Amino acid sequence: MNNFFWHEDFADYPTNNAFFNPDKLYPEYPFGENLSAFPNQIYEMIRNLFIHLRLDSENIGKPVWNPLGEYIKHGDTVLIKPNMVKHENSTCKGKKGMECLVTHPSVIRCILDYVIIALGKTGKIVVADAPVQGCDFKKLKNSWGYDKIEKFYRENGILISIDDLRD
Repeated sequence: MNNFFWHEDFADYPTNNAFFNPDKLYPEYPFGENLSAFPNQIYEMIRNLFIHLRLDSENIGKPVWNPLGEYIKHGDTVLIKPNMVKHENSTCKGKKGMECLVTHPSVIRCILDYVIIALGKTGKIVVADAPVQGCDFKKLKNSWGYDKIEKFYRENGILISIDDLRD
């Protein structure tokens, strides 16, 4: 197990039209048929990484597959610290060039789903970072779709918050 990366040629980040849901119904997916009509290669790449790492290997491909279950238990509080540096890249216009400033929410969304599987819809999830002082955190959340992800989970009974740690 020397390779901890998963690489796909020509992978693109998905749009947030469906809260970055997967575009395929995986046996372990905790939200039923709530799928994206748009491709989500990132979700599949992260899932494939867990498979490649043989996490919960005896249950791969089964509805009970829980690749993070060895590390996260029911009732835990889980902190996910993405890279949220700034809401804009003043040297580049548009979203191009933002990958160095914000972890794409499709990555966090997939990780969150597997955290939820491990928690069994119990416990609490906090996604938090302390961006640079000039960052408009609300604008960052809204423009990247983190606000929609937070709403999606809350509507599905998941205790989650996406927080600015600067204060």
